[in-house]
Amino acid sequence: MAGSKIKRGLTIALTAAILASLTPAVAQQHRGKMRRERTTATTPATNPSFSFGITNIEYKQDDDLVRVCGNLSGTPHASNRIDGVTLKAGDRQVDANDIDGVDFERYFIWEDDGNIYLEIDFPGYTQSKGLLDNKRECQLIFHTIKGDVTIRATDNKHKKRK
Repeated sequence: MAGSKIKRGLTIALTAAILASLTPAVAQQHRGKMRRERTTATTPATNPSFSFGITNIEYKQDDDLVRVCGNLSGTPHASNRIDGVTLKAGDRQVDANDIDGVDFERYFIWEDDGNIYLEIDFPGYTQSKGLLDNKRECQLIFHTIKGDVTIRATDNKHKKRK
């Protein structure tokens, strides 16, 4: 009887020692797998890519603004946030003062088709119109929570309305 108690105690101690020695290796492997899964899961979320196609530009001299209208396209059911938009040509630039379709500095989610119609207002009719009509490289820079996204405004086919 005493021999079986010693044998049982020795077996438990030996099993505990083996498990203790294996635990760091198993934990290390598990930790490595979790790290790889986490990295692949967050990579697409940090990609700020979306596109904006200009459908028309409205010049509103009476309101002293230029309105750029178009479709913002992104991944359906994904979220993003636009903190501001800058119209830039050469070394001159104008910051948007209003946007319709989403709100500045508020998160939004793309619908099933991945499109949102936007109207972006830039102040200063003369300066904004000059930047858009200029033959130089004209860009719209969307400032998002995930980084800046630059769209070349001159690459878009659009209709101009007065």
